[in-house]
Amino acid sequence: MAREVAHRVFAAEFNQANLQVTEGGERAPSFVVTPLGARVNRLLVMGVLTSLEKTGKEGDMWKARISDPTGQFTLYAGQYQPEAAKALGELRPPALVAVVGKSRTYNPEPGVVLVSIRPERIATVSREERDHWTVDAGKHTLRRLECTAAALDMAEPTPDALVQMGYPRDMAEGVIQAIQHYGKPELAAYRAMVRDALEAVVTGRAPDRPPALPPPARGAVTTIRAPAPTAPGVAPAAPGEDPEAAEDAKLQAEERVAGLVRTLDDGKGAPWEGIVADAAKTGLSESDVEEAINRLLDKGIVYEPVLGRLKPT
Repeated sequence: MAREVAHRVFAAEFNQANLQVTEGGERAPSFVVTPLGARVNRLLVMGVLTSLEKTGKEGDMWKARISDPTGQFTLYAGQYQPEAAKALGELRPPALVAVVGKSRTYNPEPGVVLVSIRPERIATVSREERDHWTVDAGKHTLRRLECTAAALDMAEPTPDALVQMGYPRDMAEGVIQAIQHYGKPELAAYRAMVRDALEAVVTGRAPDRPPALPPPARGAVTTIRAPAPTAPGVAPAAPGEDPEAAEDAKLQAEERVAGLVRTLDDGKGAPWEGIVADAAKTGLSESDVEEAINRLLDKGIVYEPVLGRLKPT
């Protein structure tokens, strides 16, 4: 099975989610779908570690909070996340950190929905790296906002119609699922959230006010089952597309990206931004590159010595 892309999503949007989608099959991944249609299985977040405490009946679990310019992510790491738990145990707030982990949503009590992250890896980062993540998360959020606005302008929005407009299929499907579940989002409030987050990068100060978004979702976690992909690790082909041709295209993308990793490796690893920039010159989008990298990581062809850098094995 292909490793899921680590999405860049702001805390304020992530914390409003209460929709979980499972795509058929016992080992199929599940996704937390946000109000703007981000289908989050894995996510990469960066921010300030503001609190850290031991929790659980045996005190064998760490609970942490990571602040970005829009709000706070909640993390839980215990015996089944030994690497992340060890990293948390060596940190002291405040610290700038990057976290890669899986999304989780649950009802701790009737009428209350909480989302959290089960971390896989945690590392300290520089202010510049944190700011780059904020800009990147803003870019992804604006793209989903654009896709959502396009869907709302349609009489009968469908994923296929959005794909024909140039949006990635995963984004198109997520936006449609979000609209069907949450209804029409407050687009102006989300745009203001992104603006304030980016201003925080420029000024170096946290936003003066929290995002003017609806309160986090309440009620029960809603889970729906979607059709399984046509083959393990392969997204469904678009109408009229040959599945074998689609897989060939993915393999070609892998070869190109693997070549870029070898070319751009300066001894410390090839920088993510450089790979994306050079891949764009060959016609690969950023989402194509992310998918290719995830497949290469799964196959052991490349590895990630530090966050944001890749090296050939």
